[in-house]
Amino acid sequence: MYGILEHTDRYEYDYQVTNYFAPSRFNVTCDDFKYLTDHLHQNGICVILDWIPTHFKHYHFLHQCSMSLHEYDGTNLYASIASRWETIYCDFDKEETHRILFASALYYFDRFHFDRIRFDADDTNDGSFSSKNILLNYVSHAQNDMDKFADLRNSFAWQICMPSRGHMIHMGDEVVQPVSWFQQCFRGKISMDGSLSNSTSLHGKIQEWIRDLNRLYIHYPQFWE
Repeated sequence: MYGILEHTDRYEYDYQVTNYFAPSRFNVTCDDFKYLTDHLHQNGICVILDWIPTHFKHYHFLHQCSMSLHEYDGTNLYASIASRWETIYCDFDKEETHRILFASALYYFDRFHFDRIRFDADDTNDGSFSSKNILLNYVSHAQNDMDKFADLRNSFAWQICMPSRGHMIHMGDEVVQPVSWFQQCFRGKISMDGSLSNSTSLHGKIQEWIRDLNRLYIHYPQFWE
């Protein structure tokens, strides 16, 4: 789940955190949120939180303004250096930083029953992520839509069968959303185009393919054990 931690702008998707112990006011109440995670669990759906332990919101140009963890006790208790995104990096050399971030993660596990947390840790140009551009070019440079969608089916099938790759897709990938979430954010759009899932369209066929791959993945433990 994206955009859960409290943040100042609904189009930032929680990457400029202002409160590590409060779900965003742009969503629902705490009780509603807990009900949602429990309901998903009852239907066999694991819930993963997109958690941002790296940096927190700060207006660099407003030196008289403190927010989030900045100058929490009148000093730079948790702060390191400023980033280019109007945030301040956390100072991971301090025990205080370790404690508040661990407390935040445990809060969401205990109070809202999340199963996992997800956060950025590696450069996407490193290690197993370095094939990203190759895969994207392989799909996008096909001659026509039929070939592109066929290449996508091959790509998703390769992902599920390749050892040590894992099986996870981003929301919207299952219907081949033509506009990225990053671009939609700046256009003021915060939801996926549901019309893409029409079963007669090429987008809908990809969704059916993903559904079949998921069933295959769950049915055979050899994929994930």
